[in-house]
Amino acid sequence: MPDDICYNLLKDFLTNSWPTIKALVDKASSVKQEKNQRKISLFQFVDGKRVNVPFEGNYFFLRGSVEYTNPQLTVEEVQGVIGLRLLEACSNYFLEAGLHTPQEADFRQLGELVKKPPQGYIVPYLLNTDDVEADRYSMNPL
Repeated sequence: MPDDICYNLLKDFLTNSWPTIKALVDKASSVKQEKNQRKISLFQFVDGKRVNVPFEGNYFFLRGSVEYTNPQLTVEEVQGVIGLRLLEACSNYFLEAGLHTPQEADFRQLGELVKKPPQGYIVPYLLNTDDVEADRYSMNPL
């Protein structure tokens, strides 16, 4: 498993981002106790077609952003999208498994989680921003 890029990326991410994961899990845990029922609809593209994804109930939405007026993603935006996805997967995992010092088995399980679409209480999404018209935006789940 040490040659697996997901494994190496996760190990580095957990080592360097543990305080952030811990803070997000702590906050999500406290918010999860509230019985705040909402109806939210985001969209994603499946096979090139826009599909609405409804969320009913209690979720913790984790937002990242990219500028959609520029047809090219910057390195920083790609890093942000990957970081957001890793943060969501790790936080959801430790929200369910309980906060503890990550072990080898955790890295393997997290490696499998990041290879699948996001699932769990914490929902990542992208807010597409526009620097030209700052009041325009759209939301897309990862």
